[in-house]
Amino acid sequence: MTRRIFQASFITALMLVASGCSTSMPAGPDDQTGEASGPNLYDDFMAEERQWAGLVTRRVTVGDGMKIAYSESSNASGPVLILLHGYYGDRNNWNRVAHLLGDRYHLIIPDLPGHGDTDPDPDNRYTFGKMASVMIDFIDALGIDKFHLAGHSMGGGLAIQWSVLDFGQEIQSLILIGSAGVYANNTSPIMERILAGDNPMRIAQPGDAHKVLDIAMSLPPFIPERVMKAYESKQIARLPIYDKVMSDMLGIQEHISPDFFYVGLERFDRPALVIWGREDKLFSVETAGELASALPDATKVIIDGVGHTPLLEAAWLTAQAMGAFLVEVSGRQPLACCARGNSNCTLPCSEAEGG
Repeated sequence: MTRRIFQASFITALMLVASGCSTSMPAGPDDQTGEASGPNLYDDFMAEERQWAGLVTRRVTVGDGMKIAYSESSNASGPVLILLHGYYGDRNNWNRVAHLLGDRYHLIIPDLPGHGDTDPDPDNRYTFGKMASVMIDFIDALGIDKFHLAGHSMGGGLAIQWSVLDFGQEIQSLILIGSAGVYANNTSPIMERILAGDNPMRIAQPGDAHKVLDIAMSLPPFIPERVMKAYESKQIARLPIYDKVMSDMLGIQEHISPDFFYVGLERFDRPALVIWGREDKLFSVETAGELASALPDATKVIIDGVGHTPLLEAAWLTAQAMGAFLVEVSGRQPLACCARGNSNCTLPCSEAEGG
């Protein structure tokens, strides 16, 4: 099979999904840091949706002066769950899931470099390695020492790279949704086109966002045209950044094979959850099996009738799967604990391994 590469998905958009129908409360300040709704109609909708989801916006400066914007839930005492969005997306992709999980978990949802309200990378580098390094600096700046990590599409590929760089020492579990990866058996015609240099996920002119939405979702929702145009104008303005992000992600093709990718996955010996839409047009459902098989301690959930964006198309089912997984994980020790003879293991190894 043609080799598939770490790549992301565009996604998105369509968070807009919620835009037209999910909020009824009056607009108000988004947080205590003085963020004001911007002039873009899409931004106004998203500010309202974050408020509905119980999220506030914060910002932190890391390393080389990059300002990272992130959403945070009000439950600061729960287990920390970091959520990473996909290509062409932003933190708002997670709003609907956050609405369902925010009362149980301390959610941290960053805009990745060059996306949303986060600065572009000062070095104009968007490899998974570079973005993972930025994210590690990000959690250090927040003083977080242990957390669960979830990523969608490009965010999934980034989460995998992050877990490899960090050797899983601080990451308690990994949740991968329609994750980018180097797959041996991806049958997606869309990915074939992307690898051939004909990227149908590129939003370069008016009307392109509708095409992206049709690819991203199995049943695209109605989105008010004014909101769609506002979103589209933001993406077109950032086209040079998105082109560089895609180029850097595709560049890994020359250096990583599926076998090498699987070796990296085998290093993550903590619990993992793989969630996929059966109708995913970017990373075919077969790749979910590849991913789950390569991870030492993985559970797989396939959602019928859903495309590449389960967190938007089926937010309740996605949040339900994530919540059940995290509850189960909290009741046992990861495989790594027993394998290393860690004195902090509080459960018998047979129970920790699910036996």
